[in-house]
Amino acid sequence: MLDLLRPLLLASTLVLVIPAAIVAGHRRPHGAIVVSAGASFAASAIFWLVLGGPSLFFFGGGSENLAVRLVVFFGDLLLWTAGWALALNAAAQARSWRWVALLTLCGPLSCFAFLVSLAPPQPCFFGPPPQPQGFGGALECPAPNPALQLLVIALYLVAPAAALAYALRDRLPVRRVGPRDIAISSAEAATDVDTADADAELEMRTERI
Repeated sequence: MLDLLRPLLLASTLVLVIPAAIVAGHRRPHGAIVVSAGASFAASAIFWLVLGGPSLFFFGGGSENLAVRLVVFFGDLLLWTAGWALALNAAAQARSWRWVALLTLCGPLSCFAFLVSLAPPQPCFFGPPPQPQGFGGALECPAPNPALQLLVIALYLVAPAAALAYALRDRLPVRRVGPRDIAISSAEAATDVDTADADAELEMRTERI
């Protein structure tokens, strides 16, 4: 009974990453989006670069390691879903329909990549097993296609990337016009007017002569 309750309790507790990300970024207008999407990128880096990606789901590697992979994998799923939903809601409230359309498109793409990672057409899609498998200690795996791997990883990250881009779009460097710039512009405009008047007067005098 306890063996059954432990994974259920762990899965239920994992949902708390969403309110934790929202509370962590509540001081900024789009802070929750930045925290959720940024944490999703960190979880993705750990999952793919440190834990070996989804291929080890199909080849064992110890129950403890499998539990860690599942926690990071589904934690990443919850984080990017939260960041994506918050960004979509913020874009809709701001009536930024281009961002709404972009975010709406990116969500299903990342969801598709997660499903492919969890249930690929063949278990060697993301790499061969770490040790021989099957009868006689051998498992024939075709060489993975690097282009397809990069495509899946890019789709994997497209939703949190779009959410992060929306949250940080207003932080791009923009040159602000101050009083001094306005004064300089006014002086330049006045100089241009005086120059035009002088040229017109000179032309009139020339015509008279």
